[in-house]
Amino acid sequence: MSENDRVYLVASSIIATLGVPGKVKALEKEDLKSSPEPGNTDGEIILRKIKAFLTEKALPDTKRDLIVRTLQNTLTSDNLNKITAGETQLKRVFNKIVDDLGRYYKIGLTTDFTGKLFNEMYGWLGFSQDKLNDVVLTPSYVAKLLA
Repeated sequence: MSENDRVYLVASSIIATLGVPGKVKALEKEDLKSSPEPGNTDGEIILRKIKAFLTEKALPDTKRDLIVRTLQNTLTSDNLNKITAGETQLKRVFNKIVDDLGRYYKIGLTTDFTGKLFNEMYGWLGFSQDKLNDVVLTPSYVAKLLA
């Protein structure tokens, strides 16, 4: 999985699990069934939740379409939706993100969620000679996504 795909999966998982009270139910781990059925793969389920969330948040169509296009290739990739040992890699990654980060962004603003998010995402990214480097710089694509 590429570094960009990892970032997109974190962003997708967070958006899909936010929900809009009374309008869009937040995606739960048990909602992903690792189904091979066209239109019902884990990636397509997550993508539907993202679209519903962005629509309810009244984003301009161009911005919503840009976000969906950016995340769609990763979420619908055959490799991530391939079923191995009863579940997809996408479901395993989604579960890890929800378990590791979900409690932080769902409890409110009293937690330093951005710090937790950065630490989680930094752990997923590969940097050459990162063991020798004592300066941590946010990669430009992570900064752009977070902004």
